Amino acid sequence: MATKILFSIFVAILYSKVNLMNRRKLRPQLCCLIFMCATGLSGYATTDSIPARGTIVDSINAGDLIFIDQPASLNQRLKCQSEPVKTTTVTASGTAHARAGYRVQVFDDNNPRTARQQAQGTKAMIQRRFPQYNCYVSFESPYWRVRCGDFRTRAEAEAAMTEIKRAFPALSRSLHLVRDRVNVK
Repeated sequence: MATKILFSIFVAILYSKVNLMNRRKLRPQLCCLIFMCATGLSGYATTDSIPARGTIVDSINAGDLIFIDQPASLNQRLKCQSEPVKTTTVTASGTAHARAGYRVQVFDDNNPRTARQQAQGTKAMIQRRFPQYNCYVSFESPYWRVRCGDFRTRAEAEAAMTEIKRAFPALSRSLHLVRDRVNVK
């Protein structure tokens, strides 16, 4: 409190002295000096109240005036995780296990205006013609990609790529085999 009073007295005296001089020439210097004094006098904050290993919410709640009310699920997401979250995909016949395998990449584009719509259209077109292949649209910045199939071996993926190439010759330039994590029943 005493520092704020001293600071306001200092600024008032300084401003009255500068008022007598030419204001236009000294205005930038005065603003800079006031800013440096304000940050210098109020910069004595301590970090003792902030927990060493906590979330942003914990450090904000450490003060007396602010309290954040949030859902428990958001609090869980804000906590540091030591292990990555494992996910499983459930199919109609049971659980599927992710393992290394192959997919046929049928679309790859980075045009920010049209790539997403083209990817969705390509996925729909492939799934109409080949309903036995699962198609996946993914966005890995800046690319939109469409990959089809869950193949354990490269030979299975090459056979599917040949089928897709025969059905859609226009896609032949963008067809590639890619190694990926595939869902195996």
